[in-house]
Amino acid sequence: MPGAQPDLPVELILQILELTDSPTALKNAALCSKSWNTLVTPLLYRRVDITVEIDKSSEYPNGIHTLQNLTRLFLQKPDIAARVRHFSLRVAVAFRAIEITFGTWEETDEERERRLHAQHSVDALLALLLPYLRNVVTLDIGAPQQEYVSNVLDSMDQQAFPKLHSFLWVVDGCNTPPLLAPFQLPSIKSIYYCYNQGGHEWEDFDLSRAQPRSSGCTLLELRDCPLSPTALNAIIQIPVALKILVVEFQYRRFHMRTPPGPQRRCDMITALRDAIEYHKATLEVLSVIPTTHYSIRSWKTMASLRDFHKLRHLSIHSGVVFESDTATSYDWEVEAEVDPDAYKNLVDFLPPQLEVLHFAPASRYDDPAVEIVPYQGLQDLLNKRAASFPSLKRVIYDVQKYNSLDESTRLQHLSELAAQSGVAFTLRNINLFILYADVGHEEWGWDTRAGIKWRAINCDYEGSDMFGKYREDYLYLGTEDDGRGITPWARKPGINRPTSPDLADDSDQPDGHWYELGEGNIGGHD
Repeated sequence: MPGAQPDLPVELILQILELTDSPTALKNAALCSKSWNTLVTPLLYRRVDITVEIDKSSEYPNGIHTLQNLTRLFLQKPDIAARVRHFSLRVAVAFRAIEITFGTWEETDEERERRLHAQHSVDALLALLLPYLRNVVTLDIGAPQQEYVSNVLDSMDQQAFPKLHSFLWVVDGCNTPPLLAPFQLPSIKSIYYCYNQGGHEWEDFDLSRAQPRSSGCTLLELRDCPLSPTALNAIIQIPVALKILVVEFQYRRFHMRTPPGPQRRCDMITALRDAIEYHKATLEVLSVIPTTHYSIRSWKTMASLRDFHKLRHLSIHSGVVFESDTATSYDWEVEAEVDPDAYKNLVDFLPPQLEVLHFAPASRYDDPAVEIVPYQGLQDLLNKRAASFPSLKRVIYDVQKYNSLDESTRLQHLSELAAQSGVAFTLRNINLFILYADVGHEEWGWDTRAGIKWRAINCDYEGSDMFGKYREDYLYLGTEDDGRGITPWARKPGINRPTSPDLADDSDQPDGHWYELGEGNIGGHD
């Protein structure tokens, strides 16, 4: 390419280069000449993705020098920092997967001091760098010990990030993220919070001064966030008109079978339902799924969504649709009594224009009388699909391996009924509570007659595996190397900015896919 530079005006050359998306092409252009290098170099910094690996055996984390050099460059040349449109930082603690597996990880005082020093160094560098990214459009942050960064973001005003469109915060540690600050930005549209590690409940006193319906945010995802019912209600009411809302209930706080776990879930459902009433005229996608499948007994039913006239995609736990008489009781020795007409609640609960339903059934801890209700509800839904739900295209149904051995006949009937109704029926294998699950194996048996083959599929609507990549995975402890560093807690490193939430989150699958049944394999031979 040297010696063959086009004789074009500089303005036209710059316009052509700005339309080039390939980093390789831009790099080659920068090597053509000094004049082209001056034009191209700022364009190479439009997208910045950094991964830092903190390992107890290493004095200097992998990637820390990249962050140091980048910070120095932006401080010296603010015009280059002003070119950044996307910025992401991922910090991986390399031994966390072992700690999760065995419940503990021995660390000497020297190793702990080294790790904390590395974490604070990343925090300080990032806090120094962020104010220079004035034209950033998407900002993704996932790092431990985010004390300095939290202070920087919490103090940002309308002028700090005037063009910021999307903000992702993966909280890893004990600091509460700046919950209110992103909503106050003038161009914000999408906000994602994911709680990666820690056990305390977030307390953000700024939420008390939040004005309802004051933000232009249209997409809000709260994954594993330990919000109180009051905080959850307040934060959902801040946007003027939400279109997409994803609320994933935290496993660590709600796994208990005795108070306050079940009672807190009831309070959270009540707070959530009250809050989404503000968005009934605009909400198109709603996902209310726990990180594990709790018993129907420990949930509280939610008021019907039939008046949500724009709701197209719904991901819901059966506990908010059906409720046994022991739903608010914590005596697990008491046998549940179920209303024989309880299955009709599902048809009454759903809006008629619904297109996709992702349904999480009762857990294996429920009584048989309780477990059968979701099946009956789906059967009633499919029977009434033509008359009551003409737009319904797909039903996604979660399956647990513990339950599946006794479910093949019911699932086969649902699959046949869905086919007759013209609805795509997908079973999603979740295999919860199994540390070394064998879902990647070609077959596993449903009954004594035969096994079922599972194959990877793609969803027929736009989805995101955003938080499947960045959340700690208690079921599959894999590592991958994206060329920038190994992230044990991030199975698929890299940034794929979602356009809609992951209604059928694939985070419980080792290879990052969900699975459906092969044709003709339910409870029988191939």
